[in-house]
Amino acid sequence: MRSLGERLGQWRPVATSIALVISLGGIRASAADRVPAVVVPGVTGTQLRDPASGGLVWGTTAHMMRPRDLGYSIALPLAPPSDDPSKVHPQARYEPVEPLWVLRLLGFRKEIYRPLAEEFQARGFKRGDLGSVEPEGEFFFFAYDWRRSNEDTVVRLSEQLHRMATFRGEGVQEVDLLCQSNAARICRWAAKYGALPLADAEAGAAPEPTRFRIRKLLLVSASNSGSLRILEQLHRGRRYLPGVGRKLSQETLFTIRPLFDDLPLGRSDAFFGTDGRSLDVDLGDAAEWVRNGWSVFGADVRARIDKRGRTDLFATHAQRLSYLEERLDVARRAARLLAADSPHFSAVGYYLLENRSQRTIDRALLIRDGKGRGTYFTGDDRIKSVAALDRLATSGGDGHAPLASQQDLSPQEKAATVRRETVVGGHFEMLIGARALELLFSFLAD
Repeated sequence: MRSLGERLGQWRPVATSIALVISLGGIRASAADRVPAVVVPGVTGTQLRDPASGGLVWGTTAHMMRPRDLGYSIALPLAPPSDDPSKVHPQARYEPVEPLWVLRLLGFRKEIYRPLAEEFQARGFKRGDLGSVEPEGEFFFFAYDWRRSNEDTVVRLSEQLHRMATFRGEGVQEVDLLCQSNAARICRWAAKYGALPLADAEAGAAPEPTRFRIRKLLLVSASNSGSLRILEQLHRGRRYLPGVGRKLSQETLFTIRPLFDDLPLGRSDAFFGTDGRSLDVDLGDAAEWVRNGWSVFGADVRARIDKRGRTDLFATHAQRLSYLEERLDVARRAARLLAADSPHFSAVGYYLLENRSQRTIDRALLIRDGKGRGTYFTGDDRIKSVAALDRLATSGGDGHAPLASQQDLSPQEKAATVRRETVVGGHFEMLIGARALELLFSFLAD
């Protein structure tokens, strides 16, 4: 991978040309008084486009309703083609476009990021395009391919912030980041380690200098130490419209790299038996996934993959196991660094929106004895029919992240926390409620 300096260097000629035009026109790029705010959406929150056809492949209601292809059309291939590793699969070429704004279908309506954009505009913020050559504006939505690793995404974010700062004028420009769900992990890494690759951060390297400085991090529905709901989705698949529409299958979700970063790999008590006692299960051990038949290692999922013959997407069984081992290793190492203090942490103000009002998966029941085998979560009959087990499996949170996970920051990040506020609503809905919007803008104005 090229260094951040090499990747950012490509913008210097552009920045020089922009500076010349601004100088000739007598206009200063730094005229905007507001510190720019950048919204970083969570996983699946950005539309994706196929550059070959120009059409969207993710981000409309129709994509979530049909075709019923188990999400195969958005899977990110696990490995390059075996006949020529230099080839790039068409689905690896997808491009991010813009956030999901709203979903509509036959009277059904679900607001996504539109209320947040409208609130910015109602308060006098001018929206800009962070991906443009001339990123003017006072608030932006960062578009990225959420199927790719957080390490890739933080480099893309740093490139675009650097370009925006260069366009705005001389000196180091401040920026505020509003980070939702998995984006909190991306933004925290940027604040602590810049765009350093994992190995360089582990070695204690200093981030390369950029033209921007993060002033504030606004963390909303952050699962800082992971969520066991991710294991449930990887194990069972997920529907985005409950009861209807397309199901994203286990094998499709298995290809989305950031999901593994959102597993609670640091917990030693994530599983319990029918007697309520904690089980010694390491979620970061790939052998446990095979042993318990989780995700693509379940007999039915493996049979479906074999029947459909989509090795171009899901590779071979051996390659799937190797991929899992790599993703779990990366996730564990990244989580360790985020939980630790960084020697290069700068003065960043942390602002947290938390939620404890929703019943949230906290632990799982694991049965693997003569009475049967299976993994059960909050809401399953095997748990909710026994009050004691239900109490063990469930805690307060936002429906995705338990409160303890939302609050789990490193010591230096806790010391940098300026404000923490509590709101109600689901994992995503808590971002766009009236109370949340008021608090977010008070954070920006603080």
